Amino acid sequence: QLRELLEIHGQKLHGDSNYYINKLETLPRRLLSENPPRNIYEIKSDKFGGAVEEFRQIMQKYGKPVYDGKTDKFIDSYSQLEDASVYANIYLNEATPLTPETFDAQVKSGAITDPQDYFKWKNSKGEEGYWKYAPEKAITIKSVAVPYYFENPTPLLKNSKSDSNEDPVYESGKSSFRMRMDYLLRFFKKHNDEGAPPDNYEELRPDDDIEDSPQAPGPPDATGCNISGVRG
Repeated sequence: QLRELLEIHGQKLHGDSNYYINKLETLPRRLLSENPPRNIYEIKSDKFGGAVEEFRQIMQKYGKPVYDGKTDKFIDSYSQLEDASVYANIYLNEATPLTPETFDAQVKSGAITDPQDYFKWKNSKGEEGYWKYAPEKAITIKSVAVPYYFENPTPLLKNSKSDSNEDPVYESGKSSFRMRMDYLLRFFKKHNDEGAPPDNYEELRPDDDIEDSPQAPGPPDATGCNISGVRG
């Protein structure tokens, strides 16, 4: 549905149905379409340190490393690709949709003087009506950063004992170690900043060192339509 709406508005606002569609292209997709295809999120090497070096080269070429400023900013810039995914959103409102009967009646009565600014569209629920074209400012397409993961394909060994107090039992051959690169780099940063572990292990970390970002859903829309999507 989002793609269809972007095509409709691309044709209306820019005379090209692919105007917004072309903006959905991402760096990983472009490289996968090359010959030979290259998956920059799957870095493998049979040489010692080879994968690390390839990751560094990729981030130098396609990333945007920040070498000056705070260390956290460098870690963020060096562990994720800003052009790896894309977010698209189109907001339809203008007191629509209107049923075909209501639309025709308002056009005949003169309540709607710009019928050319409306389009007929059926949503995923099968509801068909007339919507007013969204203005350019109501269409958002922007890049979304996607973090890199360090993954060791060596399977975790299955525990010989089953103890409810231990970690869950992993089935050998189906599990592997996986961690986000920025988490890993922040672990090294914390280790280097703090040095040796404290003598008192009951000591609590300060409140300003605890990251907590609670999420809350926004208010529901009374009218209109807000459709979003993220493409990797």
